[in-house]
Amino acid sequence: MKEVMDNVDNLNSQGADMRRVSPELSGAGFRVELKNDEGEGYVGTIYIGSEEKPVNVLFDTGSDFLAITSDLCMDPKLGKIVEDVPVFNTTTLSYVHSDKDNRKCKSMAYASKSSQSAKAIPSADDEKLDYGSAKLQGKLFEDNTCIDQNKTSCTDFRFLALYQAEGLDDVDGILGLAVHPDIKRRNLNYVW
Repeated sequence: MKEVMDNVDNLNSQGADMRRVSPELSGAGFRVELKNDEGEGYVGTIYIGSEEKPVNVLFDTGSDFLAITSDLCMDPKLGKIVEDVPVFNTTTLSYVHSDKDNRKCKSMAYASKSSQSAKAIPSADDEKLDYGSAKLQGKLFEDNTCIDQNKTSCTDFRFLALYQAEGLDDVDGILGLAVHPDIKRRNLNYVW
């Protein structure tokens, strides 16, 4: 960790653009390129499923899970469908559609049905997570997950395949970096 901080300090002293940071995450030497546009959080790409599809996730030090939008969002039996509430237009004196985006998920990054390595965890209950103003719901899956572009750090990993991702607008998911307090649930964290 000290080496990572030294590298960041070195970049700062050279006047580097700190919106793009590529910290070394292990002694193995792979890097994950992170972007921090307008200070809204560090976003990077991981790769998931048998086809190793790229997924943009928020790298979050305050949460302890991996949650990714999925094709489960298309299942009408899962989650809640938000109805469009018409608004009154004072010009036409009539009610019109609100034009609000009411999709259950803004993206569907993980293809649980087409990934040959996908495993639904049948005994697991559906999970509900609050992440700031975001409300996330999903089912527990296990699939091949790679944290680096060269696919040198890959493992079968348990994560939440989301079927409802209200408030998760600009990314496909969240990669939590914190340790879960329950040792039995630490297998839901990529780092620990």
